Amino acid sequence: LMLIEPQAFTRESGNVYAHLATAFHNFKRNPRLRALSLASILSYAISESSWLIRSAFIALLWPVWALGVAQLLANAGAAVSFYFAGRIIRRFGELRLLVGGKSFSEATNLFALLIPTVLSPALMALNSVFFGVTIVAMNSLVQHEFTDEQRATMGSLNSFVGSIVLAGFSFLLGALADLIGIMPALVLAALLSFLPTALYWKALRRPAVIASQMGEIGA
Repeated sequence: LMLIEPQAFTRESGNVYAHLATAFHNFKRNPRLRALSLASILSYAISESSWLIRSAFIALLWPVWALGVAQLLANAGAAVSFYFAGRIIRRFGELRLLVGGKSFSEATNLFALLIPTVLSPALMALNSVFFGVTIVAMNSLVQHEFTDEQRATMGSLNSFVGSIVLAGFSFLLGALADLIGIMPALVLAALLSFLPTALYWKALRRPAVIASQMGEIGA
C-alpha cells in the first residue's frame, strides 16, 4: 500500500506490567471512561452474539439457500455505512448519531422479531446501514478518553474484556435459544441492546456537548 513507517523520536518503557498498571489507574480515576468502556463491551457482546445465531431465525422465514443473501445485504449495508461514516458524523455529531442510530436500529430489529414476516430478514439486514456510523462514532468517543501514551494498552484491554464477555454471552444466548426458542431469545437480546445505549447517553449527555452539536447541525 506504499505506506511510510513513521520515525520514532522517543523511546518508551516496554514493561507490560507498568503499562497495565497505568491503564488500570486511568480506568479507576475516569468514571466517564469506565461507563463508555462498559457500554462498548456490552454492546459488542450482545450484538455479536445475536448476529452469530440470527441465521437460525432467518431460516424460519427464508429458504436455506437465501441465508447468504441476507448476510450479503447486511455486509453491503455496513460497508456503505463505514464509507460515509466520517462525512455523516461531521454533519450531525458523534453523540446524536451514536444514541439515535443505535436506538433506531435496535427498535427496527425488535419490530422485525416481534412481527415476523417474509420481509423481516431483509429489514434486519438493511438495518446495518447504521452499523458503520455508530461503530465509528463509538470508537471516536472512547478514544477521546484515552491518554496518548496508553491508547493502545487501554484499547486492547477493552477488546480483551469484550471478547471474554462475548464468549460467555454467546453460550448463554445459545442455551436460552435451545430452551425457549430462537425468536424469544433474540427478542430478549434486542431488549438488552438498549442498555448500552442508555449507558452511552448517561455518560455523554452534557449540556455543552449537546449544545455544541445542535449548533453544528443548525449551521
